[in-house]
Amino acid sequence: MEITIQDVFFFERPGTSVLRMDYLLPIGDWFFGHGNRGYPADVDDSALYWLTGKRIIKNLHSRWKSRPSHSFSDAGWVVLRKDSIQVVVSCGPNGQNGNGGHAHNDKLSIEVSVHGIPVIVDPGTYLYTPDLECRNQFRSTNYHSTPQLTNEEQNPILNGLLGAFTLGDKAQASIRKFEDSMLEATHKGYGPSLDMSLSIHEQRLFGAYGTQHGEYTMRWFLHPRVHPNITEKGVLLDVAGFSLLLSGANNYFDIAEYDYSPAYGVIIPGKIITHHFVGNFDWCISVIGA
Repeated sequence: MEITIQDVFFFERPGTSVLRMDYLLPIGDWFFGHGNRGYPADVDDSALYWLTGKRIIKNLHSRWKSRPSHSFSDAGWVVLRKDSIQVVVSCGPNGQNGNGGHAHNDKLSIEVSVHGIPVIVDPGTYLYTPDLECRNQFRSTNYHSTPQLTNEEQNPILNGLLGAFTLGDKAQASIRKFEDSMLEATHKGYGPSLDMSLSIHEQRLFGAYGTQHGEYTMRWFLHPRVHPNITEKGVLLDVAGFSLLLSGANNYFDIAEYDYSPAYGVIIPGKIITHHFVGNFDWCISVIGA
């Protein structure tokens, strides 16, 4: 098939859901002749219908839940799936042969969804050259759900316009082990290795971090529709239709606000959970209501 410029379409979802791109999945399956492979139950198929006149076969939606975990080892992205929990993890190179023009200091950061609903999210990008300070804030280590040593960056962020689209790869993040619903990964952005393990078991996401020195801060950036409350057992997360419990060593957590950017130039308030640790830290997110 020969493709010309007039055959290429660009789609953008309206409003604050612009970062959700799964509506492209059925278009890709149609284009490459794969047929319906199963998609999230609420995926938008209007673009598919506009292009082809076809709709998604509804009884295939359930197949999405049974899709297995997958490691995109060259890019360093891992998707863990089991039961109702899905976790996306960044643990690879910055790209562009080390230039990292659009990379963020997000190594070992996680995004978590439950029942297809986002719970822990990446804060986004917000702006590029119109506000370089905000550009650097949104790509900094302390704006991702990953441990940070004091105020250090995983990779140095250069100031000024020339540094706005450059981010070195000091961290050298890598995947150590991947099996079905389990991941072990590491990075060296702070010198000695920072190690992480994740696993999903019986509606629980277990996480652990290990390091040889220093005091760390772990952050979990919540989707604006998630409402946290500190309890004796941990942080109760109220989501539409169900609840979760974030628990960990001594259950000492703080809650603050942050700016979530669902689309370029757009910010809305969200909540962030923080925890400080030295050496090792084990935590768990449990689905406690549905």
